[in-house]
Amino acid sequence: MITPGGLEGLKKHGLAPPERHSGLVQIDFLAKVKCPLCGSRNTVMKSPFGPTLCRSIHYCNDCLNAFEQFKPVE
Repeated sequence: MITPGGLEGLKKHGLAPPERHSGLVQIDFLAKVKCPLCGSRNTVMKSPFGPTLCRSIHYCNDCLNAFEQFKPVE
């Protein structure tokens, strides 16, 4: 329930917003997250646990940056 402006604000600060889903969230859904820095999906989840429980740590293989993603809520 994040507004479009809120989603852009997260990306602007280098945080990947949660992906939109239809109610079913599986681990595969978290594996290939879109990089907020370059837009690539060539990413890998390094840790399902970030600095808070609602974030995970990812790494982009294209721009070589680490980033955090907010986990989707069911």
